[in-house]
Amino acid sequence: MKLSLLCSATLFTLATYAFPANLLNNDLSAEALAEITEIAAKITREAETKRQLGASILPPGFDADAQRISTTGKWRYIPPGPDDIRGPCPGLNVMANHGYLPRNGIASVVQMTLASNEVFGMGLDLSAFLSVYASVMGGNITAASIGGKPKRQEGLLGLVGGLVTGLDLLGEPQGLSATHNRFEADCSPTRADLYKTGDPVSLNVPQFEQLYAMPLGPNGYDLTVMHPFRGKRFKDSVATSDRNGLV
Repeated sequence: MKLSLLCSATLFTLATYAFPANLLNNDLSAEALAEITEIAAKITREAETKRQLGASILPPGFDADAQRISTTGKWRYIPPGPDDIRGPCPGLNVMANHGYLPRNGIASVVQMTLASNEVFGMGLDLSAFLSVYASVMGGNITAASIGGKPKRQEGLLGLVGGLVTGLDLLGEPQGLSATHNRFEADCSPTRADLYKTGDPVSLNVPQFEQLYAMPLGPNGYDLTVMHPFRGKRFKDSVATSDRNGLV
């Protein structure tokens, strides 16, 4: 846990923006660096706009129809193949299954940032931070497997446009499945706790069935459903495990 907090603080201060671009200038292609610079500029503009408007401005309400995304054509569902990687995060899995992330399950920081913003409407600042953090914990700063260890490490490195030096701060990249209680955590709605079952990655069917049986909120499985269910999972986890990673 101390390592997670240290890395979080480090990522916030690596550069002016959410990306450690200065650290990677010599290792990224011009195209990849331009993408990162563009996102960083957007984050800065959004932050300045929020500052000028002030915190009293009410955010727009949720409009499901206005926020629909395509699931046809190039974005159609294709089940993962035998060499495709999937992991403990349903959101990352579904984006890979629909092609918003590379279908092989290995994605760069830029790809994860833009996909999270486009598909889920996550703010660029938050999605950029989480993407960098995921890549530090489970990848090589610039890219990460959304599940287990990539079978071929050169596939991970090749995604980022000419990365030629090793940036594996925590050793050889193992993927997000190996980041339990550093990125992924106990009390997941659909995954078991690490020290309770030894498997925090696979779908826990009884937990999923409990969630599926919850009464739907105004917008389906929205915060009015997920918030109390997550609270229940936290209480159950604390009551049944003396090694809960969040306590």
